[in-house]
Amino acid sequence: MHKRANVAQKPKPHQFFAGALFVNTILLPALFYMEAPKFAIVTFHSLPNLWYILRKVPVETRRLWLENVCKVLKVACASQEAVMTAIKMDNFKDFEDCLQDRCAEEVSANYIITRNIADFEASVVSAIEPDEWLKKIN
Repeated sequence: MHKRANVAQKPKPHQFFAGALFVNTILLPALFYMEAPKFAIVTFHSLPNLWYILRKVPVETRRLWLENVCKVLKVACASQEAVMTAIKMDNFKDFEDCLQDRCAEEVSANYIITRNIADFEASVVSAIEPDEWLKKIN
C-alpha cells in the first residue's frame, strides 16, 4: 500500500503508467491495449471502482491521482448498444466482465490485460496477464 500511496502523492511520468497498470490489473477487472497506435485504455465504469479503492487516501490526492491516470490512459465508454448486448450475455459470471468485453471490442482493443484470465474465457477480445503483455510490448 505504501508504494501506491507514493505514486498517488509524488507521481513521476513512469510511475503513472506503472501505477495505473498495477491498480487496473490487480484491483480492477481489466485494462485494454491497442497495438496501433500503441496506447492503453481504462473503461469509464472502472474509475468509480478506483475511487472507492482509494477511499482512505485524502480526496485531493485521489483527484490528482485519477487525473494523472486519465492523462496517461485513454478513457473509453460503452455505447448503449454495447451495454444492451452485455445485459443479454449469459456466458460471463460477472456483469462487469461483460461490460469490459463489450467495451474492449467496441474500441478495437487487441488485449484485455487482467490477472483474472478465467473470468474472460468467453471474451471476444483475448485476455492476457500483465507479465505476458509486458513481454509482448518490449
